[in-house]
Amino acid sequence: QTYKAVCLIPQVYRVSRVLRYNRQKTGTPMLVEIQPVAKELLAALMTDTLRDSPYLFTFLSGTKTGEEAFREYTSALADFNSSLKELANACGVTEMVTSYSIRHSFATTLKEQGVPIEMISELLGHQSIKTTQIYLKSFSLDKMSAVNKACFESIYNNVSKVG
Repeated sequence: QTYKAVCLIPQVYRVSRVLRYNRQKTGTPMLVEIQPVAKELLAALMTDTLRDSPYLFTFLSGTKTGEEAFREYTSALADFNSSLKELANACGVTEMVTSYSIRHSFATTLKEQGVPIEMISELLGHQSIKTTQIYLKSFSLDKMSAVNKACFESIYNNVSKVG
């Protein structure tokens, strides 16, 4: 999900095995299996005394509209990305880490593991597989090099057998 989609997940009043909601941007129904550790964290979050937000995660107040809502969102996104940067640094990660890059890395990893594009599209909440194809259009240099090498070796081995 995008950071914005996560921000806008409605508050739930009990944590079950599956979180159900509709994506704000597309209206697409989403089902997310909640892993046991995440279930415990969500249960703790829901008992927090600061539960004035209508959203599951309290990044946004839900009380602002228009330009104020936009400023609140951009500020929350900047804070989130700053926290990601701190976490990455603590883990020794030198690449730039943002909400967008973790979403893209998730999708790219699935693609490289051979997960069907239809499944990746559904996991990303895309309404169209074409959107996912555009999102994942680039192959890594390592993958292209490996394919080129395998192709060259196959041709070379077959030519060697003939000659």
